Amino acid sequence: MRGALDDPLIGSIRTFHQRLWHSGMSVRVTNRFKLSYQRLQQRRHDIELSLRAEADYGRAARDLKVAVVEALANAREPGERRSWLLITSPANFIRNMQGSIWGDEKRSRIAQVRPGDAVFFYITIPLMQLGAMGLVTKGLFERRADSNWGRRLQASMKPLTPRDAELLRSALVQADRGASVA
Repeated sequence: MRGALDDPLIGSIRTFHQRLWHSGMSVRVTNRFKLSYQRLQQRRHDIELSLRAEADYGRAARDLKVAVVEALANAREPGERRSWLLITSPANFIRNMQGSIWGDEKRSRIAQVRPGDAVFFYITIPLMQLGAMGLVTKGLFERRADSNWGRRLQASMKPLTPRDAELLRSALVQADRGASVA
């Protein structure tokens, strides 16, 4: 695009770019990142080719989702991203997924989480199963209008080792492919 720097449209585009550039989702372009991206593009290409032979769009969508999760998990160097286990009730898990928000009643715990970190949701009784994996995209914010909001989002959050995070990520991938995961 061409335009004057004081043009409102150009200013809006520059502001958007700066927010994106400094967001928690931006990563250094390392050799590991390049390799992860190349693998993702090859898998995407293979999935598109498979659709020509067999128009199973549901399977293709699942395979693409798995490919993206694996690419994101492998794009950063070990230690660059921390992982967390969020232990929560079924009702809270639904609130988390519907609102794309999660929290903890203790600021000291949640303040440790940074954009780019991975969060695994473990759903308690009666399900007692791993529910989802997400990536943190924004920093901490506090909501004080409702004094009971922490109780509704109440959970226990634990840091995970890289090995444990990989085990959980692999289990979610296998479960998404229809495998039984204990």
